[in-house]
Amino acid sequence: MGGIDLIIVLLAVSGLFVISYIFGRNEKNTDDFFLGERKVPLIIACLSFVATEVSALTIVGVPATAYSENWEYLQFFIGSAAARILVAFLFIPVFYKYNCTSIYEYLRHRFGAATQYAGSIFFFITRLISSGVRLYAACMAIGIILGWSLLQSLAVFIIVSIIFIAYGGVKAVVWAGAYQAITFFAAGIALLVYLYFHIDGGLTTIWHTAGETGRLNVFNFKLNLNDPTTFWAGTANAFFIGLAVFGTDQELM
Repeated sequence: MGGIDLIIVLLAVSGLFVISYIFGRNEKNTDDFFLGERKVPLIIACLSFVATEVSALTIVGVPATAYSENWEYLQFFIGSAAARILVAFLFIPVFYKYNCTSIYEYLRHRFGAATQYAGSIFFFITRLISSGVRLYAACMAIGIILGWSLLQSLAVFIIVSIIFIAYGGVKAVVWAGAYQAITFFAAGIALLVYLYFHIDGGLTTIWHTAGETGRLNVFNFKLNLNDPTTFWAGTANAFFIGLAVFGTDQELM
């Protein structure tokens, strides 16, 4: 990485601390810290939700899949969107009814305290493992790019995260998520523009070449449930995964 790249990275990280300071300084109690006074703008919440779903594994893995395959991965999001709608209608009204701040609080109302404690413990254990894998993947990638050792990358990530989250609360996390989502979209658009101007023949050639190699395929309606790339298997898989993730994972719920 050159000097300009490092400056961009430093500015991006500095942006996180600025967001943490702006939204953390007005917190007066735990309700502000955990619920953000329930005053997060809709568009910011939506953008943050996108960023929350995107982990280091997504950034590392999905581009490789997109490069080697086609657009059939989009079928997954049809089932996922249906699951979100169902969760929104079934779960969210209940949370408001019982004034819950977590899915596990509702378990106490529905099944008792023992169920709440068991669900919380299992969440912490599984979240610790999954977050550890994502942190490891992110630090490996950053280490390769910057020429750092794994321990150096881990130290930087952990210190920045602890300072940011501990001071900022949920409002800072949500606004930082929106900031990250905007960065994703801006980078994607910049990449498309760059490719457009660096491929001879422009959009016509791009479209023709991609179509000939099957890279523009979106739907696969074959009646083969053993093939995960079919519309039927992909959407069904995404629907049930979505119910589990958006209905029981506190990070997204």
